[in-house]
Amino acid sequence: GHGADLSGFIAHWDRSGAGRGVVPPEHGQAVRIMTIHRSKGLQFPVVIVPFPEVGRASGKDLLWVTPGETVPGLPAALVRMRKDLAEVGVPEAVEEQHL
Repeated sequence: GHGADLSGFIAHWDRSGAGRGVVPPEHGQAVRIMTIHRSKGLQFPVVIVPFPEVGRASGKDLLWVTPGETVPGLPAALVRMRKDLAEVGVPEAVEEQHL
């Protein structure tokens, strides 16, 4: 089988789905998923950007930790994320924006 989890789906997609596309219905209710680069200059009623900080890693390896967890030898600082900085490169939302 292909596996009923995310890694199984990704492996299946790499084998047989690469290069394929899905055409959403023109007037139906649908969610469009695209990269920030692909969405540049577009406008949607609602824009959702999950984990916006992940895209700011500049190609470096990410280390996932739980809140309050410390990693010995890893410098850390609390930084307040400003909404105007987070919105750079995000398509314009007419009604709602979730970052």
